[in-house]
Amino acid sequence: MGIFRDSLDKATANTLTRPLPKSPQTQMRFLVKSTKGTRAAAETLGITQRTVERYLKGQIKTPRPELAARLADEVRRRWQPRVR
Repeated sequence: MGIFRDSLDKATANTLTRPLPKSPQTQMRFLVKSTKGTRAAAETLGITQRTVERYLKGQIKTPRPELAARLADEVRRRWQPRVR
């Protein structure tokens, strides 16, 4: 059932919603905006608040692979919830 639901969510996202933010900086900016602060975004991702601030300033360009996966999952989960 999980594979079916995932593919259905992906198809819905491709047809009904705007595209997800691509770069880690814009993904982080969206996550900070949706969680209403850098501290909450850091707790959600399991990183420090200062690391989130570095992504927002552009001092860190590419995240570690596991952080990139967590960031993409959180953004996908929060992206346009009213459309779904």
